[in-house]
Amino acid sequence: MHWRSPLGNLGMPDISDSKVLVRPAMLEDAECLSALAFRSKAYWGYSHDFMEACREELRYTQTDIGSKGFLFAIAKLSRTIVGFYAIKTLSDNQFELEALFVEPAYIGQGIGRMLIEHAKQTAKKLGGDRLVIQSDPHAVGFYQAAGGVSIGDRESASISDRLLPMFAIPLHENITVTDGHSYELPSIHSLNRVTGTPQ
Repeated sequence: MHWRSPLGNLGMPDISDSKVLVRPAMLEDAECLSALAFRSKAYWGYSHDFMEACREELRYTQTDIGSKGFLFAIAKLSRTIVGFYAIKTLSDNQFELEALFVEPAYIGQGIGRMLIEHAKQTAKKLGGDRLVIQSDPHAVGFYQAAGGVSIGDRESASISDRLLPMFAIPLHENITVTDGHSYELPSIHSLNRVTGTPQ
């Protein structure tokens, strides 16, 4: 099963939209996604010690992918995974972007923009009013361009006393973002999991 992105032409310079597929992650993608996330984070020039401190937070397991509270989606170009995102539910109408990473060789080619737009559409279809994001400092401009409004800071789960910028993207025109509340994590019962070998 594949999801073909409904986003249309996003002006990517080096790749064709018609060749990029976005589909639910499969359980066996976990190791690949963990390695991709680590490479993508390292792209920004962080030190070896910093990256090692982040390694556990950047590790995604089959349990994570199979959880009813999460949805993982990957972008594939031919047979290559070039990026992925994960969203989790915070409440019936609030979702958080748990992860969004692009393979370093494809950064700057529109994959990230395709994934954030796909994540926004997915959260909206699940009944979301807004998508909350904890951003890497290097990605602030990216999330602002995607419609993110600053809602404060949150301490890093990997590096103590490191504050990371928080954003929220309203998913409906009549929704405004004015606060930085945190939310509990109930289950998403309507998400279908896909297992098996990628096409």
